[in-house]
Amino acid sequence: MPQFYRIFQAVLLTMSIIEGNGENINIWHHSNVLGSLNPSLFPAGVEATSLAAPSTDPTKPKLPEQFTAILNFSVKNPAGGGFLPVYKPGSVLYYDADHSRQLVEFKYDAEGGFSMNLTQYTFSNSSYILINEVCRDNGFGQAKFGDMWGFLLSPATQYKGKMKIGDAECDIWNLVVPNITNITLYNSGNVPKRFQVETKASSGLPGMNSTTGFETVTYDFTTVNVGMPPASKFEVPASCSTKDPPLCDGAGVQTIDMVVAQPAYAISKYNVSNQDTADWLGDVYFTCLDVLSNHTESDQYSVISHFKVQVDTRYGPYSLCNGYPGQCWGTSNYAVGREAAMGVLPYGGQCTPNDSIGNWFSLPDAGRCQKASDVVGKDCTWRIVERMRTVTIDCVFHQQGMLDACRADGGPPYAKSLSIFKQALTARAGSPAACPDVPPPAEAD
Repeated sequence: MPQFYRIFQAVLLTMSIIEGNGENINIWHHSNVLGSLNPSLFPAGVEATSLAAPSTDPTKPKLPEQFTAILNFSVKNPAGGGFLPVYKPGSVLYYDADHSRQLVEFKYDAEGGFSMNLTQYTFSNSSYILINEVCRDNGFGQAKFGDMWGFLLSPATQYKGKMKIGDAECDIWNLVVPNITNITLYNSGNVPKRFQVETKASSGLPGMNSTTGFETVTYDFTTVNVGMPPASKFEVPASCSTKDPPLCDGAGVQTIDMVVAQPAYAISKYNVSNQDTADWLGDVYFTCLDVLSNHTESDQYSVISHFKVQVDTRYGPYSLCNGYPGQCWGTSNYAVGREAAMGVLPYGGQCTPNDSIGNWFSLPDAGRCQKASDVVGKDCTWRIVERMRTVTIDCVFHQQGMLDACRADGGPPYAKSLSIFKQALTARAGSPAACPDVPPPAEAD
């Protein structure tokens, strides 16, 4: 899974955790109520320290509990690195605290100029993310609705003075929980003008070493219409609730080339169960983006492996899989998942060829053939036929010049990069264009 998706999932989790799960938390030393912050954010015994508010402070605002807002949304993750999408102006927030639900609609451009539509649904006991009509459960049960303005209930929330945003003079309210979160509201009367949340976030693959920094999410409200949003907006697509996602018709069983960036053998064991792979162009799209965004090191990717994989082509929706052992996020737990690189096409490109952008695949462990006698398409959905070659990223990107080619190509179809990439992994061993194989250690055979 590319860093873009990992950051984006973390951002939406951050939004939902801060915006709520409806549970008030008691910080033992001060008995402060911190509104809708999720208890999982706070280690035992953490103090939410604050100076007493001056007696001249204004009364805390009473912000609307039901409204529709047009806003500009932005994310900064300076410590995490990686590719961050630039969101288009005019995101829409439908907020209904009376019924414990909210909906946010975003638009952004992916690499190559593809327009992306994203919708986040959050309810009292569930949350979903819909990207180009592909739905995934959001947050493994952690992202639940709660009062967006709950932090104002805390005695630790301080008044910080005034600031103008546009033509509006705003009061500033701030809650700091040291080393965990920093929440700031700018309000004009009882109308929000800016809401900003800085939260500690980790960068790196699940189950592996990661770096920790702070991620900042900002809402700039341009218009706020008070009143209950249309109930129809909160109707979740059927694809979000089904446990049996629709599959492609398929073209039988095929043996195809799959490529995957991985950590060294000591971590990855060159295992692709519960991992995301790609075809040639799809992996060029990913590796160019990952290396150019300086995120390969934090992912601990050091090699690229080429496999021949036999698959049942009745593809399901693509799952986002990461870490060692792998963890997958999606609805396709048995069928091989597929989408166009970055999911940029309608329905993610699940059942289309995607030749101009490349394909990404997800290989669920539950679908892997376990016995030599297992038949793909009958007993299982995929099996490794052969590991063809594993090479170092350093050889491909630096010795063979793919880094410069990625910069020169500037985006899909990555003609120069694709040629270098394929030659490095398929050219005759010992030829100038080839990178040497990095086999498993002898004791692993």
